[in-house]
Amino acid sequence: MLRCLPLLIALVALSSCAGEVPWVNPNLSRKFAEHDYAECRHYADSQTGSGYGGGYFDDDRASRPMSGADREVTHDQIAGIIDACMRGKGYFPKR
Repeated sequence: MLRCLPLLIALVALSSCAGEVPWVNPNLSRKFAEHDYAECRHYADSQTGSGYGGGYFDDDRASRPMSGADREVTHDQIAGIIDACMRGKGYFPKR
């Protein structure tokens, strides 16, 4: 049961922001934007070892003094990967 908890947390977090896609492509519908954004987030999670079973919740970062810094670096990496992925699909950040 405890091994499912991180996945449940990730699903709840993603579902709560499913409607908030900070990217726009004037040639595509919001439904496509939501799909592509979820795809890019999943790719970023898989590349950084966070989120979907990538080990982020299973390691010992919470007990280390630099865990906050580690999370900040991981967040920045994820944001960069999502940015490149969404721009590669033809999206622009919402203003």
